[in-house]
Amino acid sequence: MTQATVSRDIREMKLSKAMSDGGVYKYILPKNSHGVNVTKLNVALVQSITSVDYAMNNVVIKTIPSIAPAIAASIDGISSHSVLGCVAGDDCIIVITRTEEDALDLCGKIKGLMKNA
Repeated sequence: MTQATVSRDIREMKLSKAMSDGGVYKYILPKNSHGVNVTKLNVALVQSITSVDYAMNNVVIKTIPSIAPAIAASIDGISSHSVLGCVAGDDCIIVITRTEEDALDLCGKIKGLMKNA
């Protein structure tokens, strides 16, 4: 996937950059998701993941450059009780879960999505 493809997908998903409380820009999902093609959003994000693994209650997701913040925003938007939060860099995300079992479950779900994308 090229940077041009990523940029086009970000536009089509209607993601926008917003400044966080820490003064760092991050990608955010639109507040009103009507009109957003959720299937394309999911496929584009999943296809951007290059690997996923876990250790204890931490899941590490590696992505193509520049897309990790968008994937982290999607994971944060799920509002799962098992996910405490995400920290995203340019091409890597650390997801903190409540338990090791939650990390294993999340890792398995993401790998399953990667196989089907």
